[in-house]
Amino acid sequence: LMWPFLWLAAQTGDFQNIVVDKASPGVSYIGLKQSELALYWIGKALHFGLLLGVPAYLHGFSTAIGPFLMYGAFGSFVLCWFFIVSHNLDALTPANLSAKTKQDWGAWQIETSASWGNAFWSFFSGGLNLQIEHHLFPGCAHNLYPKMVPIIKDECAKAGVTYTAFEGYTGLLPITMTMFKYLHNMGRPTSSPKRTARRAASKKTSRKSTAVK
Repeated sequence: LMWPFLWLAAQTGDFQNIVVDKASPGVSYIGLKQSELALYWIGKALHFGLLLGVPAYLHGFSTAIGPFLMYGAFGSFVLCWFFIVSHNLDALTPANLSAKTKQDWGAWQIETSASWGNAFWSFFSGGLNLQIEHHLFPGCAHNLYPKMVPIIKDECAKAGVTYTAFEGYTGLLPITMTMFKYLHNMGRPTSSPKRTARRAASKKTSRKSTAVK
């Protein structure tokens, strides 16, 4: 339900970080120049001017505001969806990593990420579907990611590193189902050690009383 609000969170977060706090979470801005602050305001003016101001001028605010909000909500939903599936799977949790993998930056990036889809989805998602390739080579153009896939998979097989992928045109569907299963399991209440001990004691008492009868 919160995915469509990513755009709004990004806009308010930008303002909070740059104008109010002059810092991002965990990072302080040292020497934020007035020219950089001006660039922020110019960028925001262009953003809202082109996406809302011009349509509102041509067609009226009441006509333009609906599509503007729908655009932000839909884009936010898709962006969240494409991102979250690549990192929220049971097989990708750090708890499943070997001690060797935890000491290897590259292996860590690979085994805590998943890729899905193919070159078609890479084109339309800007490379977000190939998260393993994106993590390993963030500076490369995303149109090169599909060409990297067979090379990285081959190297992973040689090194014994797990490469998680849901390939093909329909790869987004199974990885999404796997993600929801993981999130469902993560949302289930866990028993505390004391509660587990009490249940075990209760079962023992019940068995004893049954035996006496």
